[in-house]
Amino acid sequence: MVKSLLEKTRSFGHAHTGPLSEYGALVAVSALVGVAVGLAAALLHKSIHLTTFLFFGLGGQILSFLGTYYVIVVPVLGALIVQLLTLSSPRVAKRKGVAAVIRAIVRKGGWIDLRTTLFHFVAPVLVIGSGGTVGPEGPAAQVGGGVASLLTQTLHLSERKIRLFTAAGAGAAIAAVFNAPIGGVFFALEVVLMNDLQTATLSAVILASVASSVVARSILGNLHPFFVPTFALGQPLYFIGYAVLGVLAGAWSAAFVWFYRETHRVFERGKIFVPRWLQLPLVGLLLGVVGFFFPGMFGIGYGTINLALVGKLSVLTMAVLLVGKFVFVPLILASGGYGGVFAPAIFQGAMLGSLVATLSNHLLGVHLDPVTYALVGMGSVLGGVNAIPLAAILILFEMTNNYAFILPLMTGVVISHLVARALVGTTPHHLHLEKYGVFIQLGREVNILRSLHVRDVFRPETNTVPARAKLSQLLEHVLDSPYSSVFVVDDDQRLIGVIGQNELRHALVNYEELKNIVTAADLATSDYETVRMDDDLHFVMQQFAHTQYEELPVVSDVDPRRVIGIITHKDVVDAYNRAVARHEMAEGIMDSLRLAERGARAQLTEGYALEEIPAPPAFWGKTLRELNLRAAYGLEVLMISRPRGPNGQRERLVPRPDMVIQEDDILLVLGRNEDIEQVRRMTV
Repeated sequence: MVKSLLEKTRSFGHAHTGPLSEYGALVAVSALVGVAVGLAAALLHKSIHLTTFLFFGLGGQILSFLGTYYVIVVPVLGALIVQLLTLSSPRVAKRKGVAAVIRAIVRKGGWIDLRTTLFHFVAPVLVIGSGGTVGPEGPAAQVGGGVASLLTQTLHLSERKIRLFTAAGAGAAIAAVFNAPIGGVFFALEVVLMNDLQTATLSAVILASVASSVVARSILGNLHPFFVPTFALGQPLYFIGYAVLGVLAGAWSAAFVWFYRETHRVFERGKIFVPRWLQLPLVGLLLGVVGFFFPGMFGIGYGTINLALVGKLSVLTMAVLLVGKFVFVPLILASGGYGGVFAPAIFQGAMLGSLVATLSNHLLGVHLDPVTYALVGMGSVLGGVNAIPLAAILILFEMTNNYAFILPLMTGVVISHLVARALVGTTPHHLHLEKYGVFIQLGREVNILRSLHVRDVFRPETNTVPARAKLSQLLEHVLDSPYSSVFVVDDDQRLIGVIGQNELRHALVNYEELKNIVTAADLATSDYETVRMDDDLHFVMQQFAHTQYEELPVVSDVDPRRVIGIITHKDVVDAYNRAVARHEMAEGIMDSLRLAERGARAQLTEGYALEEIPAPPAFWGKTLRELNLRAAYGLEVLMISRPRGPNGQRERLVPRPDMVIQEDDILLVLGRNEDIEQVRRMTV
């Protein structure tokens, strides 16, 4: 049975498969991915519990001579082991978190290798098991995506299918870890796929999430992590309080993202005067000291959230835990630790909501329910930090197994999301993507799309029919054309409309009666989009998103109704994929040759080198086309590093002919040693 299932999936996506076999293969592969990811997620869960026992249980016995102070040492030991692991595989260590999954999907066709998956299974287990106050969902998503990628690679699926199932695997892992299949679906759609919703994608994500949840529940049990005592929503007037909590949660979320960003910048720029290998152990020592007095700071913290829900935590304890989580999560991740920010966001929300209700009751004399406020706070901070309003609402429902607080939760989450986006406008995983110059929209990377133009990929074919053409003539043209739509022009060859498959299909129902009566002008729709030669492919993809057609007419700059060519969605995607491959090659060379510092030169072959050099003053204000560096200096520009924003952060740009070189640009150039040296002397 398994053999026949595997044989069936190997044909998935090939041209000869029909709709039913295609759908059957989609179901089969989605189920396989879900089962595999469910097993991996359950193993991750068990491994964290086992490692926690080894560090705090067995470790406590070994370190018994320290008495109760041994808990201070445990995070340091874990950090040292993790640092040794990182030093053994520094390049693999950089590919961490949800951002790494997104990069793999948009830049590498969903390709994640086994070594990366194994590394990012072990490292987070060690961090969390030794008391690291981070979450398991980021690593789970990465492991889930990696397992799905490896499975689909083994089945020799197409790149499009591997990308689809890698995203589905990441969502399925969230579903299994949180015991939230619906939340896992929306996590994949909102975070991993950036809301790039397609029917096949949605089907795969749903099926994989369901399968993974079933498998994980069968191993771990159908238990929900939070115990929710009886709570009261209050009168309708109390919804003002939930709205206020949403505002506070949004402001807190924005502050957390800001602190997360600034902490990473400080560590990345080497402003911490401590050796890199010692940074995480020192953070672990600080965590151990705080955890000694407030044990709820250690680990994921679900047990501590339950204590808050049943009113077992003092105001001081909740305040310390709230601030501690706020500070230590960015510190751990910036100093070299591994983990996610979902669980810490839920933790902070619980403490914040409970504090707001408790303090309001004491100071204002009102009667707010701390349980309800804690639940609303959990979803609000989760949605605010990660920009996932729908997933946050659904994850909280499923984790609590309680739908009674839907209205307060929706109120708090939506307001928090809006406030956080208005104040900070980004998320932790977006920050990591932007670090590599990756900006995603409509499922594609914006920077790469903007580096390409219509003139680079358009076809000099007009694919037009005259407006007076009869239905029979139109059908003959369509049957002989490789395109799914046709452009209708008047007697002056000016565009008046487009006919797609839908318009043609309706006319064919009564073809015999209409073939000599209906004309192309009768069927053409004026609801179409056009592009010009100088438009970039990011704009073209936006135009495709606004229309149902697979082709767009390319019109003249002089006359916007004169068709001079055609551009297809497939051609845009193919051009994008080729540019991604070149971009990845350049980045891969940079990483492999460790060009981390300006001025480093790496010899490739005898006489040829790769180097990053500041743009000489003679280049400033000129385009690459004007400079013609290949002809003038014998150099090829592979990448341009450019400052972005007021804080010194840089982005990597794909060079294009019309790109203007700016004063602070750094050019990654390939050429002969003497040619590179000649240009370098120009920078002095």
